[in-house]
Amino acid sequence: MQHIEARDETERRADELRAALDHAHQHEAEVAALLAGTRAVLVHRRFEAAARAIFDVCKSLLGAKAGYVALSSADGMENDLVFLDGGGLPCTVDPSLPMPIRGLRARPTGRAR
Repeated sequence: MQHIEARDETERRADELRAALDHAHQHEAEVAALLAGTRAVLVHRRFEAAARAIFDVCKSLLGAKAGYVALSSADGMENDLVFLDGGGLPCTVDPSLPMPIRGLRARPTGRAR
């Protein structure tokens, strides 16, 4: 019986160590992304270039396939598209159409991972 309990305890501790290591690797990736974003702001003179570099870092960190960067319009009702990365998929939506904000600027309820 003690042998089984010791093995269970060893497995539990190994699981905890794996989880801690995974957390440390994620934290390291997040810090590296923050540094890369900071570098992009310092290196790029144009907003669009810095935004694209930061977007690429975030896309890689999150494993996203597509996304976009937009600025809120002067009236705050729409997004003015800076650039769109469709992830290599075709997009049939007219790029001149305004992008309504809807709930995009709402307060987040939790942190996605």
